[in-house]
Amino acid sequence: MVNDMAKCVNCGEELKESEAVCPVCGTLVLREENKEDEQSEKPAENTPVKEKDDRTDEYDPADIAQNKTKSVLCYVWVFVLIAVFDAKDSDFVRFHRRQGLILLAAETLYAVNVYLTLSFLRMALPNILVVLAGAALYAGFALFIVLMIKGIKAAARGKAKELPVIGRLAERMRAK
Repeated sequence: MVNDMAKCVNCGEELKESEAVCPVCGTLVLREENKEDEQSEKPAENTPVKEKDDRTDEYDPADIAQNKTKSVLCYVWVFVLIAVFDAKDSDFVRFHRRQGLILLAAETLYAVNVYLTLSFLRMALPNILVVLAGAALYAGFALFIVLMIKGIKAAARGKAKELPVIGRLAERMRAK
């Protein structure tokens, strides 16, 4: 006959089947069936966890292997034009091309904005304040550099990962 009595891991008190907390020390009782439930909730260690913004499984592995280099070029400023004219039949390149074109457009608009803002400030402020404002505005380009690096890394690894904000805009372009 199996003994249904368990012992408290903290004080050693014998516990009844119905007790969830040790009556002596108040320690929570963890029974074998609870351990099994707890283990089943955890993902297996060898199972890859799919990231929310990773769409790689939607693309042909042969297409990815053949067009990684062209996909990387999509994030390097005007080199995205190579992908526009050269890789028209690759879905993987199209994914990165959409993001690269949006990134290029955003960079261009930001650069024009910085130029116009600094031109206006030169007329209205002393030189030292213009230099400080210029440094702050040019620091904004760091965001574009970070997005560019993220896109290049994903493309070089053969991943179709959406960039923050830009990925959503690219998907809207795809839908139209």
